[in-house]
Formats: sequence, C-alpha cells, structure tokens
Amino acid sequence: MAFASPTAIATFKQNMVYWSAISADAGAAGPNVTEWASMWDGPFYRVRRDGYEICFVPGAGEDLAEVCNVDMWVIRDDGERWSGTIFTLDEVHRIMDRRRQAGDPEGDYWWCWDGLIVRDPGVLSMAKVIDGLVASGEHETVLRHVGPEEDI
Repeated sequence: MAFASPTAIATFKQNMVYWSAISADAGAAGPNVTEWASMWDGPFYRVRRDGYEICFVPGAGEDLAEVCNVDMWVIRDDGERWSGTIFTLDEVHRIMDRRRQAGDPEGDYWWCWDGLIVRDPGVLSMAKVIDGLVASGEHETVLRHVGPEEDI
C-alpha cells in the first residue's frame, strides 16, 4: 500500500473542494457535471464520462481551476486512445512572447502536432471542450490516435 505525502493530500483536498463547488453549481456549469466521477490516480487526474475517460496530467500542486497547458488522453471504453496537449490562448501568447524575447524563430509562429487551443483555463473548461469533440467525433481528427493500450 502506498502512502501519500502531506503535499499530495493537501492538493487532493483542495481539488476535492474545487470539484464539490462545481457540482453544487451544476446548473450553471452545464450538462453532466454532477455525473462526473473525477479522481486523482498518481500524477493523473481522471474525469470519467459515459463511454470514455479524460485523463489529464497537470503539474504537481497545480490548481485545477488554473490549468493552462496540460497533456491529456481520451480513452474510450473499448480501449482506443487519443492524446493531445491543451493550451489556453493566453498560454500560447506567453510561450510565443518568451521565445521571441529569447530570439528563437518559434517566437514568430505556433506549431504543435497534437495541440488544442482553448479559450478558458481549468480542467472543467477543458473537459467541456473535449466532451464536445467526443460528441461530434472530432476528437478523432483534432487529437492524435495512439491506439489501444497493450497488455504487457
């Protein structure tokens, strides 16, 4: 049995308060918010949906409401997986500005193979965007298909 560090426990409690507040305001947050089964699983923050799961990898101690740059996967119940990195528009501007100041050519353009740019920060906002992509089937185009997880 693994034991969590005091920092991990504090972060977990903080995030549970965040998600409890969201669930209490479900009417304003949109459909299915109260149906979310969200949990920490090591470094992963998993959001369970009907037929799929969204697996985010936020930074250690990062406030879930402020996430602006995060790797993620969509994992369907049949095992098929898609990966991507979600950035907010503000984060893209910040990265490009930093690269331009450093004299990097990447400061003049943005390129990311499996990148998705969203308007608002936070795991809740990002999950709502992914929900829309999954509902329309566009996740299969926008995100990178990585196939089913292989049993080793």
